[in-house]
Amino acid sequence: MIGGKNKYIIDNSLPASDSITLPDLIQIGAFSAVAVSLATVIGTESLAGMGYSATVIDNFARFNTLLYTASQLGSISYFFAA
Repeated sequence: MIGGKNKYIIDNSLPASDSITLPDLIQIGAFSAVAVSLATVIGTESLAGMGYSATVIDNFARFNTLLYTASQLGSISYFFAA
């Protein structure tokens, strides 16, 4: 969309916290999904390159997945509580 506001591009136009809408949560969720995925891949590859055991790498990946799940549940519960 040229010349208009595209809600699905991360920018500084998110509304105040008391008026977050479902499209805003979709935007934030999509961004955090990509960010956590990249962090998990980069982190696990770095740990593997440094010679850490598979258990440490697996725990790191599980922690990142747990962090992502908690952030998604938190944003969804915020939307329904508001």
